[in-house]
Amino acid sequence: MAHGDDDGLRLPPEVAPTQIVVVPIFQEDNQEEVMDYAKGVVEDLENSAVCGCGNCSCGSDLRIKLDDRTHRTPGYKFNEWELKGVPLRVEIGPNEVEHKAVTTVRRDNGEKEMGVDREEFINSAEKLLDSIQASMYDELEEYLQENIREADSKNDILSTIGKNRGYVKTRWCGKESCEGEIKDQVSAEIVVLPFQEDSKPATIQASDEKIGGECAVCGENAERWAYFAKNY
Repeated sequence: MAHGDDDGLRLPPEVAPTQIVVVPIFQEDNQEEVMDYAKGVVEDLENSAVCGCGNCSCGSDLRIKLDDRTHRTPGYKFNEWELKGVPLRVEIGPNEVEHKAVTTVRRDNGEKEMGVDREEFINSAEKLLDSIQASMYDELEEYLQENIREADSKNDILSTIGKNRGYVKTRWCGKESCEGEIKDQVSAEIVVLPFQEDSKPATIQASDEKIGGECAVCGENAERWAYFAKNY
């Protein structure tokens, strides 16, 4: 949901069931030539990246799909794979075959690069996926930070949630009654209790990492930070 757009899903490469889809573009008179070339590109990709366990029989780390359907148009295929969120699309037509090249289209930003040397693409495919992964992470991290706002009082919490989407970060005493006051008035509740990365799991709820200041709702000593967000 966080990565989706008007065209469907945008899946990070690390979790995408299919990371690269190869779409041949052909006419009746060049179908065999284009298909053979596309299959060769897929084979090269599979042979270029082997699993880190050192066992060659494990095959490629890359998850690749060759869309060799003949009853669907290229445009239909493009839309379908965009809808499914495949991170990288590789287009291969007669021009690519002639110039021993490929055309790549990134799902994260729609960037299209034509005439990429075939060997260069094979050698850099994993790095390109890494770039997409990092770009999507940075995009969402920036979005997250832009939508976290701090509040120091109950009125601040209510007004901030009423005017903005995202999270409201505030000090909390740990009492459910204080959370209930906010929930009753603006249908918002605590959705995140942050903790230090090196803390023990038990400290998520019964925290030894106490903070200074007062609870924004009742004014008593605060136990920890809490993030409120509206329910939909």
